[in-house]
Amino acid sequence: MLRSKSCRALWLALALAAGCGRERLDGRYVAAEEAALTITLEESSDGRVTGSLQGPAGSVPLTGQRQGDGLAGTVGEHDDATPFTATVADEQVTLTFGTAQAGQTVHFHRIAADRPEAPGDTSARD
Repeated sequence: MLRSKSCRALWLALALAAGCGRERLDGRYVAAEEAALTITLEESSDGRVTGSLQGPAGSVPLTGQRQGDGLAGTVGEHDDATPFTATVADEQVTLTFGTAQAGQTVHFHRIAADRPEAPGDTSARD
């Protein structure tokens, strides 16, 4: 019995270290430099991220896949899709559209009202 408990504890520790315990990206984020520019993200359990980029000219879809502490994907549709990479730290997402050499970087921060609630956490309702 002791051995099986220690094995389960080891597997749990490995799963958390591998990223299973990372914060989900679900929510709405606003650009630090331009409040009219926002992204809305939803993350599935397999790390797939979907959402949209909204700005003064309208909205375009955003799709990607979590990769460690970041994600990579495309914004836009079909032939107009532009690749992006992103880093995630705390309540911030930094998107680089295009390539690192010829791209544009935008810093977003999560809007507090859209912070996902952890199980048993009632602080968002207070």
